[in-house]
Amino acid sequence: MKKVSPFSRFITDDVQGLTVRQNPRNGFTIIELDYWADPIKRDPEWIDRERRRMPPKQWAVEMERSWETYAGRPIYEDAYNKQLHRLAAPMPASPDYPIFRGWDFGGNQSCAIAQLQGSRLIILDELPNGGLNTRKFAPEVISYCNQQFGPEFHYIDIVDPSAFWEGKTAEGKACTDVMRELGIQPVPASTNDPQKRIDSVMRRLMSLVDGKPSLQLNPHCEMLLKGFEGGYHYPEKPTQSRRADRPVKNLYSHIHDALQYICLRLDLHKERNVSEEVRYEDGLANPSYRFTNRKSR
Repeated sequence: MKKVSPFSRFITDDVQGLTVRQNPRNGFTIIELDYWADPIKRDPEWIDRERRRMPPKQWAVEMERSWETYAGRPIYEDAYNKQLHRLAAPMPASPDYPIFRGWDFGGNQSCAIAQLQGSRLIILDELPNGGLNTRKFAPEVISYCNQQFGPEFHYIDIVDPSAFWEGKTAEGKACTDVMRELGIQPVPASTNDPQKRIDSVMRRLMSLVDGKPSLQLNPHCEMLLKGFEGGYHYPEKPTQSRRADRPVKNLYSHIHDALQYICLRLDLHKERNVSEEVRYEDGLANPSYRFTNRKSR
């Protein structure tokens, strides 16, 4: 059980950025004061200005108290900020909108789960590194989502375009063939170009909606968060097999690929005229959700 310091009663509980705890080993009281305890320093403009004055790794250690370091330059080092993009408390799924699932079928199958609530993309959850077997992984995703959010939600499943023709299963079938057999209707992302995928996420990280980032993550999305903090990075020393402008394939890259497919699909819709009621599931035989009809089905 976490010990509470007797001094904590002298500090109000509603002070952001201030934590009081007691070391269980020696009984010392520890007061942790983060920069955002000062309301002025919660302003995105202040954070952006100050971050530019020091190297990203130095900012992470000295300002964010993140002691994990990674080789290579972080993919989103100029755009991601833990204080802004990581939600303080989990955001639940809204029944007024569909849920998007981004799927990556690379070396370690992963699924990112998100919802566009108004103009803000909330990353609800993640299922990273589920192995190589689509026939095993896909039912696990369905079961998890039904337990966490409920089967009454309408799910829109967005995949790597190559998943439609590349045979990556033991049966020689494309991953999307297996998804259809299991009742999932996959929708292709607009491209598999790594830079365009990264740019799609970057734009959301750097744009604001009513003073808040247009992309935020629930605090339990650990692999995505650690990836944003540097686990998803460029190679420290490029080689013939590792291009300098391509992210390193590791435990964080697959779930980030999955998130990128969601952002790409939303970008595709945003470029079109919403009044035309363009469907997210273009290309499906029986699409079931119109953007202008927000109620789930």
